[in-house]
Amino acid sequence: MRNKRSDIHSPKSIEPRDYGFITVVYDGSDAELTLEVGDNKRMLWNLMETNGWKHGKNYSAGSCYCCGARANYRGAFLHTPTDEVVYFGEACMAKVETGRKSVFDAMRKRVKNAREYRRGKAKAAATLQDLSISIDMKEVDRVRSIPSGRYSEEDQVTFYYSREEMAELIAPGVPTHLAFRHKDTARTITDMMNNLVKYGSWSEKQIKYFRFLVESFTNFDSDSLAKGEAARKEDLAKVTVEDGRQVVDGKIKSIKEPDSYDRFPSRKMLVVREDGWKFWGTFPSALSGAEVGDAVSFSATITVKETGFGFFSRPTKATMV
Repeated sequence: MRNKRSDIHSPKSIEPRDYGFITVVYDGSDAELTLEVGDNKRMLWNLMETNGWKHGKNYSAGSCYCCGARANYRGAFLHTPTDEVVYFGEACMAKVETGRKSVFDAMRKRVKNAREYRRGKAKAAATLQDLSISIDMKEVDRVRSIPSGRYSEEDQVTFYYSREEMAELIAPGVPTHLAFRHKDTARTITDMMNNLVKYGSWSEKQIKYFRFLVESFTNFDSDSLAKGEAARKEDLAKVTVEDGRQVVDGKIKSIKEPDSYDRFPSRKMLVVREDGWKFWGTFPSALSGAEVGDAVSFSATITVKETGFGFFSRPTKATMV
């Protein structure tokens, strides 16, 4: 004979006003995936520790404290009379709280995205192996993630590093501008790897450019870079570039996608001429299909910032060469 439940969380005894919604957690059988999307659960544990809440007793035979069904996605609730945290599946959650379907849908989407990212990451690793490309991504991540400051617990304030201090963290003993170039290379490598994970493949031009980036990052050496930089600046100084309207012919070295947080978000690109001069400005809409490494030509207003570098604005007559 089936046992009849009479506990406070059973379907017939539940009192909706006694439960307060906290969050949705994922408890699937894949432990690694559970960790990847486990920030909601960690937030819940922190709340429990801070407020002295305990897990309530589960009188059911399953993971839903109400009906006993097995549920991978569960709503966490605080049972206010006892200060205990209990879990309900989506169907039973509707007994005590309505309008939370979007929260469950958001968690399902996160789990789906995490699975797709894992598959993409495995495929990306196989692609690099097939291309015989080896890169220490831990070192790339270290260089890319150098913080802009440190937080002081004692003073409860963030002390921001100067450019020189950051350069020393990136690559000790290396000239500041070269250290930041090394950091930019790490950032571009990461961006390209993320695109490979997301889209599954690169064009031939992208493969060639990625090989160049990996070689530049792996063979980074302060002495040779400093000497090369000095020679490069000497060559650049021989070429006169003045402010004003002119034609720019060169190759796209990098593309920056719009930042939604900017007041006027726009796509940007860095173009390098054959003589080494670099120009940064708004990506012309006429070049919508262009990629890194493509040769382009356009007219623009140039503003020289320093030897070898300038900004361009109001590009027109843009074409791929």
